[in-house]
Amino acid sequence: MPKVSQLCIALLLFAAGQACGQSFQNYEGDFPESVRAFYHVPVEMRDGVRLMTDVYLPREGGEFPTLLVRDMYSNGSTDLRLRYAKFATANGYAFVFQTVRGRYDSDGRWYPYFQEINDGDDTLTWIAGQPWSDGKVGMFGSSYLASVQWLAALNRNPALVAIAPAVSPGNYYRDVAYPGGAFSLLSRARWGIRLTTPIGDRSISKPGRPKCRCRP
Repeated sequence: MPKVSQLCIALLLFAAGQACGQSFQNYEGDFPESVRAFYHVPVEMRDGVRLMTDVYLPREGGEFPTLLVRDMYSNGSTDLRLRYAKFATANGYAFVFQTVRGRYDSDGRWYPYFQEINDGDDTLTWIAGQPWSDGKVGMFGSSYLASVQWLAALNRNPALVAIAPAVSPGNYYRDVAYPGGAFSLLSRARWGIRLTTPIGDRSISKPGRPKCRCRP
């Protein structure tokens, strides 16, 4: 079985356990009282660029498997992204949210897709090296959040044990940019215009977020 297929299947098992019967989309629970949150943690990439990262731990002490989301559409403060963090920590996982290079408070310049291979790999290595990590990381997300998973998997980082990409085309040239051979101006222009509108509150004190445990 191809390695990527094994990764997809692995995440289904990786996130099962206590989470059986629940999903990120419809989860209505809150953060556990024991949650520990760290906002705007600067994670340094191999070229010195720092990407802003939020870390949620289910409790203080211990080593946890981690669910990772790398996002260009928000900075982690939207209700949906917070629901991801609530779901993960309530089920015993660490949750790491990272804003990709050049978006929101992360350093560098954003070039779609090109930097995500190494940045994803460096982020996985960083997570595996943290004292709260058990060395196992699963990634999930849709659209661009799915693309970063495929790209991170290319380096075969040993920490990445599972991915669950959704709404991800099989061929970006044929299925997205040039369907039928003609450039899809409407869809590409609409996507680009959307990216000029910030999504999410830049403040780390947004209602619904746990109290921050550290400030870099």
